[in-house]
Amino acid sequence: PVTSAAGTTVQPDHAAAAAITVASSSSSSSTGNETDSEAVGESELDPEEQQQYAAAAASYEYSGEGPVPEELMWQQQVKFLIAPDPGDPVVKSHYRMIRSFSADDPRPLVPDGVPCLRLEVCGDSFMLHQIRHMVGCAVAIARGIMPRELLEVSLSAPGRVTLPRAPPHTLLLSGSLFSPFPKGWGHEIPLVAQWTGERLMIREKGQQELLDFRQQVFDPALNELLLHPDWDTWSRKMLPRYQYAAEDSKTAAEAHAAWYAELKAKRAAEAAAKAAELEAAKAAEAAGMVNEQQSQSDSVSTKRGCCIQ
Repeated sequence: PVTSAAGTTVQPDHAAAAAITVASSSSSSSTGNETDSEAVGESELDPEEQQQYAAAAASYEYSGEGPVPEELMWQQQVKFLIAPDPGDPVVKSHYRMIRSFSADDPRPLVPDGVPCLRLEVCGDSFMLHQIRHMVGCAVAIARGIMPRELLEVSLSAPGRVTLPRAPPHTLLLSGSLFSPFPKGWGHEIPLVAQWTGERLMIREKGQQELLDFRQQVFDPALNELLLHPDWDTWSRKMLPRYQYAAEDSKTAAEAHAAWYAELKAKRAAEAAAKAAELEAAKAAEAAGMVNEQQSQSDSVSTKRGCCIQ
């Protein structure tokens, strides 16, 4: 299993269950990040997913045993935008800042519990289903369903790759971090900071209560969710049906490699130009200091000459 803080747990035995807990970090109350963040703690499937799970579980569909018949495969989109596409729906507001993403070694969340990986992701905000797609992608690559090179393609700005979406049941919010209170015009400390410190946070007693809640309620609930039947359906009957055309994957990977090489060369050139500009500025500053010192020396000599006359 895989667990995340945003925590996900994926069971090693069938490499599909994930328990995810999410820690969100709000950069500022004025940014609106908290209003468009993913509604973590999802416990229900949306109507489209309900139909997919029902179809996957039906007897006339793929049984989860043996190779998947070609007619039951789900062909996925893989493309790389060489040039901007006016019809492309992805814009700057879709990008999110992920501060950290970590994974523990496999272990049970509770004594005698289901062995799983706890995945912890911390970000300023999340798009709808973003973390579930991240986990689904990782599982698909680990199982050889999705080519590994498509991971870098999907993470690049011009890449467009549809990714598997892991079940929602183990995606839970584990905590929230807040940015420091803004200071006034005179840089005075806000009044509320006298009680809470520079940012809103739980006090020492509350931290202990939070730890107790996690050990007594949160982790046991995650452990139970790891056994939800949707994990088995997704792992055995749905995930194997994802198909990425080899030719499309190769074309996208080659386009990404060329784009990334060009991007690195551009950044290197910009860095070199900036370094040269700084060196030129330092040289000009040094020359100015020398000229100033020479002028002062000439002035002193002139004054001394005047005095001698």
